[in-house]
Amino acid sequence: MPEACDVVVVPDFRPDAAADFVLRTLLFLASWTENAGAAREWPVHLACIGDPPKSVRRLASRCGASITVHSPLCIEPGMPNTNKLRGLEVRGEQKTVLLLDADVLVLGDPSALGDLGPCLAAAPALGPRFPWEVWEKIYGGLGIEPPRDRIAGLRGRLDCPARSRRAYPGFARSLSSMAPYYGGGVLLLPRSCDVRSLWEDHTRRISTLFSRDDPWRLPAVWSDQTGFSTAVRKLRNDGVPFRELPDPLHATWLHVFRRRVPPGEIRLFHAFRLGAGRPRGTTPAKRVRDYRSLLTAGMAVEAWRQDVARLRLGRPLRDLPGALADANAIGAAIERLFERHVAPILRETA
Repeated sequence: MPEACDVVVVPDFRPDAAADFVLRTLLFLASWTENAGAAREWPVHLACIGDPPKSVRRLASRCGASITVHSPLCIEPGMPNTNKLRGLEVRGEQKTVLLLDADVLVLGDPSALGDLGPCLAAAPALGPRFPWEVWEKIYGGLGIEPPRDRIAGLRGRLDCPARSRRAYPGFARSLSSMAPYYGGGVLLLPRSCDVRSLWEDHTRRISTLFSRDDPWRLPAVWSDQTGFSTAVRKLRNDGVPFRELPDPLHATWLHVFRRRVPPGEIRLFHAFRLGAGRPRGTTPAKRVRDYRSLLTAGMAVEAWRQDVARLRLGRPLRDLPGALADANAIGAAIERLFERHVAPILRETA
């Protein structure tokens, strides 16, 4: 029997972010209700930045999810908030916290996470944000023995190189061999090692290591993934076990594009930009429909970037039709969640 986890999501309901996060949170709760399977009885908690609206409170109540309200956590003025750390302030009875971004959707039973054991688990980031020399500066400033191992970023692993506005010598090669750098969308964190304090401490200290005019300051401190990755290294050096998440437990649109995981095998899907970038006043229903269009169009655009433009013409002709069908199926599943669970709640609480 897989061991249960405390499932925690940190949505941001402040005015500038609420339109995106209300929709994402409602869809997450809907997806958990409908698709969590054997994990359905795991405790679910919303650690909300700002007061959640009535629609979120009502659907959370029906799902059995608890709610707490927190203030934003900002490491440094002018930089993004590290609100995700608020999720690790939530008390729970399980040995492990499953910390999810609000745009992660449950498309199948994720209880296999409980089989990983009381360990740290995360997936590689899309790719590196800065060269090894910057990591040496960071690890030296933190007084931590730097990693000797290298991992492939997701784009390197799936043979989907990307242009970088901050490309540096060796950038393309480092996509497949980078210093361990992890995405933050799906994190499995044991309570026993106090990841929260270490993560915040590292993030604060990293922000002091770079002068204002250092060109690598922004890539190093803009994302909380840097501090998380160094915290993982410190804990691994101290003997805490670590495992990479299997693809079905952190699938992305790139997995769909390369047909790495069939839709029916996806357990957790990181729906990047779900509901985002729409004009003010766009209805939730249209945001969901637009995401389906965005997801399917992304397959064709990526095929052009990765294969047609690189004259690898056989691959898109073989894989693109299936990728388009898979993306459309995922988009349709999200639309069904909206119609069955989210739209009724929005009508009730209007």
